[in-house]
Amino acid sequence: MPWFCEQQTDLYRQMTVFDERLKDVEKQLALHAEFLKSHWNQCANEVRPGAATTEHIDLSGVISGAEAQVSNVIDENTDQAPTDGMGISFVDENDFAFYGQSDTLVAAHTLIPPGPSSNIYFMRSIIRSLSSSRSSEETQTPTALISTAESILKASRTQPSTIIQPDGGIKSPYALPTVSDMQQLLLIYFSNTSLMFPFIHEPSFMDDFVAAQNTGFAKVRLTWLGLLNMIFAMATSVGPCDESIKDRFAQSHIYYERATQLCHKEMLRGTTIETVHFLLLISLYLQGTQKPVQTFTIHGLAVKACFSLGLHSTQSSHRFSPVENEVRKRTFYTCVLLDRTTSFTLGRPPMIPQDYVRLQLPAEWPEHSTPTSLFRDTSRLSTDFFSASATLHSLSYQTIHLMYGLNIELVADDSQLISHALDLQQRLQNWRTALPPDLDPYSPNEVIGGHTAPTRLRVTLSLRYLNLKLMIHRPFLSRMLQDLSNPGTQPITTPATSPMLIHVMRPCVIAAKDTVDLVAGVLKVEGTGRQMPGAWWFVLHYLFSASLVFAANLVVDLASSGAQDSAHNDLLREYMRKASDCLDGLDGDIVILSRCKQYVERLSHTLIEYERNLMSGADHQPTATGEQQSNTTLLGDSLVDPSIFNYFPGLDMPGFDGLSDIDIELANFFAPT
Repeated sequence: MPWFCEQQTDLYRQMTVFDERLKDVEKQLALHAEFLKSHWNQCANEVRPGAATTEHIDLSGVISGAEAQVSNVIDENTDQAPTDGMGISFVDENDFAFYGQSDTLVAAHTLIPPGPSSNIYFMRSIIRSLSSSRSSEETQTPTALISTAESILKASRTQPSTIIQPDGGIKSPYALPTVSDMQQLLLIYFSNTSLMFPFIHEPSFMDDFVAAQNTGFAKVRLTWLGLLNMIFAMATSVGPCDESIKDRFAQSHIYYERATQLCHKEMLRGTTIETVHFLLLISLYLQGTQKPVQTFTIHGLAVKACFSLGLHSTQSSHRFSPVENEVRKRTFYTCVLLDRTTSFTLGRPPMIPQDYVRLQLPAEWPEHSTPTSLFRDTSRLSTDFFSASATLHSLSYQTIHLMYGLNIELVADDSQLISHALDLQQRLQNWRTALPPDLDPYSPNEVIGGHTAPTRLRVTLSLRYLNLKLMIHRPFLSRMLQDLSNPGTQPITTPATSPMLIHVMRPCVIAAKDTVDLVAGVLKVEGTGRQMPGAWWFVLHYLFSASLVFAANLVVDLASSGAQDSAHNDLLREYMRKASDCLDGLDGDIVILSRCKQYVERLSHTLIEYERNLMSGADHQPTATGEQQSNTTLLGDSLVDPSIFNYFPGLDMPGFDGLSDIDIELANFFAPT
């Protein structure tokens, strides 16, 4: 019997071990579920300090049972389980290495480096070209310079202690401003954002608003209420400058949080066009924040919803009224426009191939029984602007395709690139020729009119036109920077050795100069200049892209001819300073603007030191063992000190040991239109 007791004891021990393991697994699963739940709640309900105080009406107190009525009207698909994995974000983006690697990155997130159309890619080329020695046969990147570059770029996504965040949390997502405040915010939205993205039919929406107001907002759709809050968020963030920037951004974020709480389930389903409108406004709003991952995720949901509802097709048009069909068409085109700009900015392949864009261009709104005076006055111009933007962004797709390989792979044939650039430039000129006179892009030194809707639309379209012109020709600068980074036995092609290269590169620099001149001219308009360019984050992207073009040209000129063309180099430096000054005039997020301004200034300082060392006869022919030291000397000792790129005093800088070469992330929050 002892052997039987022994076996029984062993079996009991094994069962005990299995039981403990099972408990551990259950505990881990519970912790994981709680982790996901807490991150979702933090995303939607985060309590943040520093908000502006605004008088509100809490619907739950004003209307008895209003919340229950709203829930009953909207939440029709309660049988569908919410897909938490498609939420806005479960990871703090300040710890999330966008397009790179991160210690906090889980295995399920496998991201690729940004494509060649992104500013991240272009900045990497500039930094690498500065670190390379032209005469070395085997180029190695100096460790000190890599530390400097990584310090710049890592700092750009580190959350500063001074960031503006709203206060007090969200007591009720059903709370609304006073009626007079709501009417004012709606007026601001439809006279600003809606002029440039006119996918919401103003008379129909205002009819719904009046009907909801008459019932005390007791019986409204949940998605409509969320859309209303996103309209308030956009109007507050880009509206008039009566309030301080801090108060405006804090208040706009409160509206955004309410909207996401109201519609976090519906936004995943995307079964109504109202939900698509909600997603598009969130995507636009997030472009002005440090939320690139969320921006791209929300844009993907909007694209999916567009296709699910058949907005890209006219097969079901007979089921809808003329106004509804025009709304569907404009909604799809807005999604296409944002797809092109997101692809350009983040270096991603487009989600909507141009072959899928087969609808006719937006047309005038059909007659409505109760149009507002503002709607009548601006409808035609807004429609012309929107149609012109849609046509321009079809050229954007061709540029991404032909000049940037759809952000999948580089175009290897230089002769093909030149041919494509010349063809795209001609098509861009044809687009400009076909524009109505009141939308023709501003010419250099042209006087900018007052703060009117036609002027604002013309300024915005001019900036879009100049940005596309810059992007068509920027690949040639990237090629020369790559040559500087990887010198071979063949002579490097430069503007001085190739007349054709001069011809295809000149428009890039001209477009960058015209961009800075236009923004500077707009900001000089007394009293209203800060509001005229539209959403500030769009203008920020254009200015920053122009600054990088000036810097890249300086690198190429200095590397190929030294300081021989000092007048041209001085002009480029002057424009970098001018672009930096323009950033001071933008009415936007102080943290983001300060980072970009200081980056441009430090890049300018780097180029001055680079030229100074060239002129002083720094050693350009290092031995294989002394290459790293020589390259560091060429840049100057001060430029390889990571501390000079600390954007804010006391900002905690991460270590450099764990960073990979693709962990480069500045301007990932930029998004042009």
